[in-house]
Amino acid sequence: MTNNIDLADPNELRAALAAGLSQMYADEVPKYGHLVDATERVNASVDDDRDAGRLGTERHGAVRVATFDELAQLAQLFGLFGMQAVGFYDLRTSGTPIPVVSTAFRPIDRADMESSPFRMFTSTLVADDERFFAPAVTAELGKRAQQRQLFSDEIAALVAESVAAGGVAAQVASRFVELAIDVFRLNDEPIEADWYAQLDSVSPVASDIAAAAGTHLNHLTPRVADIVALHALMEDEGVTMIDRIQGPPAWDGPDVLLRQTSFRALDEERTFLDADGQQRTDVVRVRFGEVEQRGIALTPEGRAKVDDAMAAGADAADESERLNRIRHALNSGLPSTIEELVAQGYAFGRYSLKSGPIVERTPIEVLMADGVLKVEPITYEDFLPASAAGIFASNLAHGGAAVADDSARLGDADRLRQAVGTLHDPYALYAAEQQGSLAALGR
Repeated sequence: MTNNIDLADPNELRAALAAGLSQMYADEVPKYGHLVDATERVNASVDDDRDAGRLGTERHGAVRVATFDELAQLAQLFGLFGMQAVGFYDLRTSGTPIPVVSTAFRPIDRADMESSPFRMFTSTLVADDERFFAPAVTAELGKRAQQRQLFSDEIAALVAESVAAGGVAAQVASRFVELAIDVFRLNDEPIEADWYAQLDSVSPVASDIAAAAGTHLNHLTPRVADIVALHALMEDEGVTMIDRIQGPPAWDGPDVLLRQTSFRALDEERTFLDADGQQRTDVVRVRFGEVEQRGIALTPEGRAKVDDAMAAGADAADESERLNRIRHALNSGLPSTIEELVAQGYAFGRYSLKSGPIVERTPIEVLMADGVLKVEPITYEDFLPASAAGIFASNLAHGGAAVADDSARLGDADRLRQAVGTLHDPYALYAAEQQGSLAALGR
């Protein structure tokens, strides 16, 4: 309670937001409803109780904005849903460079994530990157961005009031969620055809972001227990999927990090406005339905081993050889049990007491070997820039213009951090969770 105002629980708000966005996206993209149904059928058939309570409701969404000022607006909105910015992803450094930098808004407390597992992967157009945009285009982007309005007057006022009050007033919670969902609803205003084409020649992502009047949900992602089975099921049921599952494949050890795939972006009719003032319809292909399978969070050392393994398959002749090379490198470079991965510093885990008591100053390895302690994997809650870019690129009508230099720009990380207020380091969050589990044992 703040200033005698009853505040809504952010976990409940976030659950309502996720459910509302899922319903909205199923209405806008019916094939997404098919994906959710197939995911539920696969999950019901897999004997895996890790995070089982989350599988049915877990989602992550993706949106894109035109400026860091717009990102700052979304940071305030998501903050009221208990979602904070975690991680910095530069998608300009991928095999198919995309002119955005990204972060993910999500809960940072384990209990909050378990209560309502929802994230929003949020990308910002880097409109002043001259490797993509000519100065005249950058100037036009800036001018047009000033005319955009992400928030209605009503939601803007509620966000300001709620930030000042330290939370959303309970009596307006339902309306607040309703208005927040509308922020991400597809806008049906006509798109200026020449401006769209100019941006599209740079990148279809740029035209999707900056030619529209506001933002919209680009994709929504349920979580599945077996992504290979899901991919095959969707294909069997007549849905065209992208041809690759992004991320580290199954190997002799536990699932690591994140695997993602999607059905191909759909042909959708939009209204365009030609230079002569005439309206016409045309087809765009940018929105899709994604699905993910999450594994154990890795330390920087473990992540480096996986990155090396993924690189080992880069020049393979075909997909089968690529996967075999990656699996061989993973099996050669990492231990295959959760206990060994955590003990050797390759992965993060939560320790708990299996039997007791604990003899003071006994090394953790001995307690583990004696069956006194057990370790459970900490789920990877974040994203992989190569996978995100790969999903984006696989669903684009074309790749856009190439850039001569794909090196990252550290200054853009600073701009993103300034826009979101606090940018959390995912490794620090996982390490704190692991250390906290030990502290809870009184060690």
